[in-house]
Parts: sequence; C-alpha cells; structure tokens
Amino acid sequence: MSSTSEDSGVIQPTPLLEDEFVENANLVEAAASADTLEKSAADEEKTSRRRSRKMSLYDKQSKWSSEVQTKRRSVYMEDLLLKRHQTMKNLFLEEDKDEEIGGVQDSPLKASMEMESAFVRHLQSYFKDGDVFAMPTVEIRVKNFSFEVPIGPEGMIKIPTVFNYSPIYWCKKGCEKVMRRKNVEAAIRRKEVKSVLSNVNLALTPGKMYLIIGPTSSGKTSLLNAIAGRLQGSLLEKVGYSPKKLLKGQVIMNNLVCCGDGTDETHRTLFKNMVACVRQTDDHAGRLTVGETLQFSNSCKFPGSSEHSSAPEMVELALEGLGLSHVKDTYVGNEQIRGVSGGQRRRVTLGEMTTFTTPLLLGDEISTGLDTASTVDIMRILSFTARVTNRIAVISLLQPSPEAVALFDEIILLGDGGHVIYTGPTSGASAHFEELGFKQPDAMDDADFLLTVASADREFLYSPEGGLLSDEVPSSESLCIEFQKSAEHVKIINKLESEWMHDWSAGVTGTAEYFNKQYQNSLWASTLLNFKRALTLWKRDKPTWIANQIIRNINVGLSTGFLFLQSKEPRDFLAALFQVNMVSIMLCASSSVNTLLEDRSVFYKHHNSNFYSALSYVLGQVTALLPSILIDASVLGSLLYWMVGFRATAEAFIIYFLYFVTFDMLMLQLFNVFVAIAPNKSLLTAACTVTIFFNTLFCGFIVTPDVLPVYWTWLYWILPSTWVYRGLALNELEEADLIRNGFASASGIHFSKSWIGYGFVYVIGAFLLATIVAAFCLNLRIEEPQTCAPEIKKNEEDDTEDKETRDANNQALAAFTPVNLSFHDLCYEVKASKGSEKLRLLKSVSGIFRSGRMCALMGESGAGKTTLMDVIALRK
Repeated sequence: MSSTSEDSGVIQPTPLLEDEFVENANLVEAAASADTLEKSAADEEKTSRRRSRKMSLYDKQSKWSSEVQTKRRSVYMEDLLLKRHQTMKNLFLEEDKDEEIGGVQDSPLKASMEMESAFVRHLQSYFKDGDVFAMPTVEIRVKNFSFEVPIGPEGMIKIPTVFNYSPIYWCKKGCEKVMRRKNVEAAIRRKEVKSVLSNVNLALTPGKMYLIIGPTSSGKTSLLNAIAGRLQGSLLEKVGYSPKKLLKGQVIMNNLVCCGDGTDETHRTLFKNMVACVRQTDDHAGRLTVGETLQFSNSCKFPGSSEHSSAPEMVELALEGLGLSHVKDTYVGNEQIRGVSGGQRRRVTLGEMTTFTTPLLLGDEISTGLDTASTVDIMRILSFTARVTNRIAVISLLQPSPEAVALFDEIILLGDGGHVIYTGPTSGASAHFEELGFKQPDAMDDADFLLTVASADREFLYSPEGGLLSDEVPSSESLCIEFQKSAEHVKIINKLESEWMHDWSAGVTGTAEYFNKQYQNSLWASTLLNFKRALTLWKRDKPTWIANQIIRNINVGLSTGFLFLQSKEPRDFLAALFQVNMVSIMLCASSSVNTLLEDRSVFYKHHNSNFYSALSYVLGQVTALLPSILIDASVLGSLLYWMVGFRATAEAFIIYFLYFVTFDMLMLQLFNVFVAIAPNKSLLTAACTVTIFFNTLFCGFIVTPDVLPVYWTWLYWILPSTWVYRGLALNELEEADLIRNGFASASGIHFSKSWIGYGFVYVIGAFLLATIVAAFCLNLRIEEPQTCAPEIKKNEEDDTEDKETRDANNQALAAFTPVNLSFHDLCYEVKASKGSEKLRLLKSVSGIFRSGRMCALMGESGAGKTTLMDVIALRK
C-alpha cells in the first residue's frame, strides 16, 4: 500500500516526444516502401516544415533534442553513463590519496560527502552539544570460518494436500525429527553438504562501515548471522545437527569467541546486546503507528528511570533522519491493513534498531523498496554515526549505486559457495580484478562490475590477455585463492594475529558492563510495556472485532436464553451451562489465536535483540485481552444467567461470573501454548479443534461421569472443562439433582459444594502452569538450520518441452489485441490512521500508456506509485 505522503511520483509522458518517435517510425516505414518514392515534393516539404517546427520546440524543452532527431538517444545515454563512471573513478582516486594520509574513515572527501545530508549536519551539532551515551569499542575478527548445510532429499518441498497439512502428517514429521541426527550425520559422511561460507577471514575495525555484496545464495545473510553470533553450535546441536562438522572456525569479539569453535556461552547475553540486527523481512504490528513502533523499541532498551537523557531524543532523531517525521502518526500497516508504503516500512525496520545505541550494527539488504536518493542519504547517516561513535557497521545491499558504494570504507565481495574473493578498500576492488584479467566496460560502474565478477556472468568480462590467470574463466574458488595471495589478504592475516585494543578475556569492564544485563527493564516494567502495546492494538480493532464480538454475544445469548427461558428443569440448566458457558467460551478463546500467531514473528525479532523476556510478553498479551473477556462475561453470561432463570442471589452470580472469566483466561492461555509451539496456522487450528473436541465430549454433559469408561477416567480429571462444568452445576443445582442426572461421581466419589472451591484452585493453577509453559516454549524457539535442495538437472527432453510451451504461449499472445490506456486528473484520498482528516495520495495525475511501449513509473518511496497502479488496475 502506498504511503500517506502527498507528493506524487508519477511520470507523465511528454506528448511531443511520443509523437516524434511515432513519426520517425512512420518515416522509416515510408522509406522502405515503394509508395514513398512516388510522394510529391509538396508533401516532403510539408513534412520537413512540420518536423523543423517540432525540433525547435524540443530545443526549448530538452537538452538532447539533436540526439533524438538523429536517432542517437542510446548514444547520448551511454555518454551520460561514461561521464558518471569517470566521476566515480575520480572520487575513488581522491580517496586513495586521503588514505595515505589518514585513512579512509578520516578522509576529508568522505566527510564532505556525508555533510551533503542536512540531517548529518544536524547530527554533527547534536553529537557536539548533546548528552551521547558512551559505547564500548569492539573489534570483530573472523578466523577461518566455514559453514555448511546438509542437502535435503528430493521432493522436500511438497504441494499442499489434505494429508501433508493434517495432524497425522505432522506426527509423522515429528517422528522423523527424532532420527534427524542420524540422517544428517549420514549425509555429512556421504559429503552431501553445500558450503554456505568457506574459510572466511575478516578483521572489522571500529569506526568503519563495510559493504557486503554478492550474487544470490552467496552467503551474505549467513555471514551477518555469524558476525552477530547467531550460528552457535548449541542451537545446531539441539535440532540434531553436528556443530563440529557443519560449523568451523571462530568469530571473535574483543578476544571472546561469540560464534564457532569454543563459543563462550557465559557471555551470550553480552553478544546479543552488543549487536543491532536489521533483518530482511519487515515484521511489525500493523495497527501501531510509525512513532509508536520506534518509541516502543526505545522504551525497551532505555527504561523510564534510565540516566541517559538522550534516550527520548533518539526517537525524534530516527524519525527525522529516515524521513518518517511526516508519517509518524500513520499505521505501519501490512498486507491486510492500510499503512505506509513498502519503502517507508523498510525504513521503520531500520529505525527500530537505531533508537538505541550498540557498538555493532548489521543490516541485511536494508535498501529493499527504497529509491536511490533515500538509500544514499541513509548511508551518509550511518557512515557519519559509525565514524563519530566508533561503531562497526556491516551492511549488505543488492544493487548499490556508485554514490552509495563510495560511502563505504571497505567491500566484502562474496562469490558462489561463500568464498570471499575480495575484501579491502572500496577504491582498490576494481583494480584487483583488472590485474587478474577482467575488463571493466566504460559504461559499467564499480558495483555492477564487482557483482558481475562474483556471478556466473564473469565469463563475459574475462580476457586472459595480460592477466595473471589461465585462459579458462576462473571459478569463485580460484578467485578466492588469488585473493589470498594479495597484499590485502596479508594485511588481514597480520591484523588477525595482532594484539587486541581491548581484551575482554580477563573480564568485561567499563561501559560494556551496561550490556551484560539481559533486559534493561524489570519483569513488571516489561509486562506493563507489552500490556500497553497489546491493549492499543486491541482497541484499534474495534471497528472490525469488538463490535462483531458484542453482536455475536447478544445473538448467542438471546437465542439460548429464549430456548431455555425461565426453565425449572435441572436437565435444562445443565444443557444451558454446556451450550453457552462451555462451548461458547472455548470458541471465543480460540478466535484470538490468529492474532497471537501473527504477532509471533514480531516477538521473535524483539526477543533476539533482548527487548523483553518471554514471560513478560505472555503476561502482557493475556492481561490485555481482559477487556475482551469481560465483554463476553458481561454480555453473554449475564443474558444467559437471567433469561434461563438461574439462582437469583449475589453469591451464585459472582461465582458464575468468576468461573466464566477464569475459564476463558485459562483456555486463552492454553491456546497460547499451541501458538508457541505450532509451526504453522494449519497445525495450530488442528490442535485447537482437538482440544475443544475433547473438552466438549468429556466435560460431563454428553458423556456423564457415571457411564464414563474406566480407561477414560484420567482424561476426565485432567481436562479443565470438567472442573468448571462441575463447579457451575454445583452452584445452580443440589447434589440430589446432580445424582439423578448421572452427575454422581466418576469413580464412586460424591460431589459436594466444596468442589466449587476445588474447581477455582484447579483453574488458577492450570492458568499459571500454562503461562509458564507458553513462556518456556517461546523462549526455546529454535529456527531450523538451513538445508539445501539438490540441483535439478534438465535434460534435452525438458528443454524441448519448455520450447514447445514457449511456442504455444507465443501463439496465444499473437491473438492479443493491443490497447492504449489513458487517465486524466486522477485523485485518491484515504482517511488518516488517527483522526478524521482526509489524506490525498494522488493529486490530479494524468497520463497515457500506448501499446508496445514500456513506461517507467519512478519516484521516491511514499510518492504514490503503488496507489496509482492499484487505481489504474481498478483495485481501489
């Protein structure tokens, strides 16, 4: 969904340029036909005058009209690329001179590039005058690090069917996981593994910003996870993987091993708090605003009683620096909820991890969905903050522009199989590969050149004449070996063997002690934060959820109440208690599991960064649903109680009401346990359905206790519905009435009024147990290690079938009727996330799309590109 920005990023085609190209095409066709030779001189003169008039108008509107006239538009664009490429070359040459004097990070030229951002100039005064939180200085050294994953069997990605989405299938998968260790060890012995990272050596220095680039599946994300200490051997071992055979080498932070062989598990909390990781995915609560999302992360890392007075200002700085100030009161949104644009949502993900200070910032493809100008501006900010605060910033980008690349101090280039084929200063990367025989085209910038060399397309750039390699196109492994012979790699090895600036092996001291605390807030403070957050989300669901909930409760209460209206029969009382107070309560509780499941990915992100504990999250979630539970009890419970004609005493009604509330909370927390352990929505729904089925069947109404088989007795005593139903029945009926309706005992035990209290004790105890189990399961959530599917080799028959399919598709497309599409004065308004004002996303947009032409729709993130396409496609 597009953002609420009022600027429109629509490119309106120039009618004159359109007509000129059509006219040129017509002239070419006329020159090729015999009829053109027979045209009169008058027509040619008329055409010439018309053309000259238009070209004179072009001279007033365009700087490249002469190239259009001679059909040299591509030549002109190539000249622009050459000039731009030469400009970047000169920039890197200047950096070389600066590096000889004081290093890239202190380069005056790099500092001047940073100062092109107005926000960086504001930050400069802030760091000079403000109260900035002092961070410890860390060094990261990666020594001979390798990471492999087992190759999965063929057909591991199945088409969804009734069977493989059923509980039976997941039970089968559970049994297979028990044997996972043997299967993986056998795969490793057969060498059925794929290298994700291979013999990586890096030395990351404080105050520098590093760029990780490489083709798809080259190990960029895995390298970032290794630097963050998230490829620990203990996690691999818990799911049956042998860390000694899949994970080799070390990642060391100030002489403490945070990943790999000999990982220091005693400092795991320190490693997690030292790192701020920006993931590829944008996981957010859709109905929280941009400002609330950033404020929540800041509150989790900087408690309200914190001594750091700069903490509140960091949220405003993050909003301003990321260009989100004008949408801070807009919902973040998701696929179902309208909010900010995709590019702005990506900036929210980055801002969430920059509202607190850490010595190490890792960003995984943070430019996804952002325009080039926004990406460069963000890189300026990150470069400046890394240099000023002595922070290490490691960022991976997909297709970085030359301006963005120039802001990085060093490049880490990964090839196939996780081989590091170059790491060193940005300015020396292209020269290194040119010495090996790769020729950089004049119109190709350095970033594209390096990505091409790292990919399978390197053969198009390789020229063995004058190079250091053989006539064959070198592989990534060969390029890695050649880099290990270079001077840059020698510098890295020397750095790895040098002394540490700060050695924490003897103990962590100074400002680093602040990061030794696992959670900055206490348990109750974290619970309060999660309660406020969940309550805000619940209140903002009122148009779609709360109103429907009240209407549903009224309908069920009235229908059941009229069915058993003022009945005096004990059997009717038991039926009414069963139909509404048992079945309806469980169904109401199960309706909340989808919301809890959607929020689980957000919890995982926060938990990985030690925002709060799993127990505080579970407590905050369930207490925030108390208003929903009270609505059920007040509306549904009260209607049923007085219409059926239960005991009209205050004591009986209070007991009834308390049973309703506590049982609803218990079932909600029980389903929360399933949310914590269920791998997907299908299995979660199946688990909830089975639970409701057994609680309904054995609660004491359908199968009464006096006829219950002996081998099902244990189930009668452990299900929470039996205790609640028994307590409600004892609250309304006498013991003799219960005995006459088969409610005497399960195994010769007669129930008295004292069992009402026992029921409360059981429900409260089961609720506390479910809370602890849910928090325990969330805390021990393990991400499955990577597996790689085997490569599928195509034979000649497959190629023939593909060719036949393409030919058939081409024949179908041949019958396509070309059309032209035009639109005039398009406007689109939406209601603001908060308040009643209207926001205009499109302002009088007009344009025309002609058949056979490809039009580029460009603009900054939040300009309205997605909104315009949705409106044109009649989706809005």
